[in-house]
Amino acid sequence: MHKNKAKIGFLYYGEPADTNYWSGTISQLYNTLSKSDVLDVEKIIVSPNRLNGLVYKMLRVISFRTNQLSFLMSALDSKKANQLIKDSDCEWIFAPACSNLIYAGRKALKNKKLIYMSDATYHKMLGYYYNHSEHDQRVGNAWEQTAHNLATSIIIPAKWSYQDAIDYYKTPKEKLNIIKFGANMSDCGYKLTEAGKECYKLLLVGVDYVRKGVDLAIETVKLLNESSAIKYELSIVGLAKPKNLDLPNYVSFYGKLRKDDKEELKKLIECYSSHDIFILPTKAECAGIVFTEASMFGLPVFTYDTGGITDYVEDGITGKCLDAGCGAKDFCNVIKDSIENGSIEQYSLNARKKYEKELNWDFWLKQFEKIIKR
Repeated sequence: MHKNKAKIGFLYYGEPADTNYWSGTISQLYNTLSKSDVLDVEKIIVSPNRLNGLVYKMLRVISFRTNQLSFLMSALDSKKANQLIKDSDCEWIFAPACSNLIYAGRKALKNKKLIYMSDATYHKMLGYYYNHSEHDQRVGNAWEQTAHNLATSIIIPAKWSYQDAIDYYKTPKEKLNIIKFGANMSDCGYKLTEAGKECYKLLLVGVDYVRKGVDLAIETVKLLNESSAIKYELSIVGLAKPKNLDLPNYVSFYGKLRKDDKEELKKLIECYSSHDIFILPTKAECAGIVFTEASMFGLPVFTYDTGGITDYVEDGITGKCLDAGCGAKDFCNVIKDSIENGSIEQYSLNARKKYEKELNWDFWLKQFEKIIKR
């Protein structure tokens, strides 16, 4: 290790290089930190042993497949977490999306400099993403509060939950850092969207049919085709076609395309690069890696103004963020207007510029290194 490098432990409950965790963001974070010239990264993996796994399954059955006894799982991890953290000679600990592990290893972490990262505060997620019992809320808030108290610095990827960290968890502003996510795939080049085309291909990437607003996207494309001489097609990645769903021939489902499979990644890249517009009428979103990926490919984005989306999609600059309550007709109109008045081209150009400026992991790493140096 170079004598000027800061040694940092990457704390997680699984192999950080595994692309299946947190939609590939954990592995991207680990790989990004490993490229740093000022950091030396060490894995601290608190993986459950076989006995813990059996106990976990038993608790899940007892609690009727809820998380009501999840605090017991944290207790099972405590001894291991504290020992691993204590034994590490890392001055710094980076803990992304694992407030439960911070709680489990809280005794050992008191002697370390902790950087905690999450896509939102737990409290902000209640009633938005989560519908937890009162008991689970107490546990979740205890984990989050402990992470905020112990952290030297906290990273959040959007300003959406910034004020909640201050108001609810009483976190000092000095601890908070807003650093946006990058794209979870290599930069494969881009093609700017042009006005005046005879056919526009819309892309939706998401794995939750209801929350991601797939029905609304399908209805939007239907209205576009009914109200214009221009042809529109919709491709949906992340979901298989629902059974007994009668669809027009301009709607296609590609299923889930995994980034850890070379052939499937190739298909995903082809989908992004061959389409003109990205549509995601999502009902809830903390940040959204797909928006960074759409920007990387120069795709104008049409979505809702909810959660942390406006940090990634600038309304009237890189696309349009519609108000909650707007329907398919509204999406149809803004897309059609953007094409007719030519602003679709500027959205496309601005989206790519935003990716190059701030929605990439190289930029993220520079901001992270500033935290360490500070």
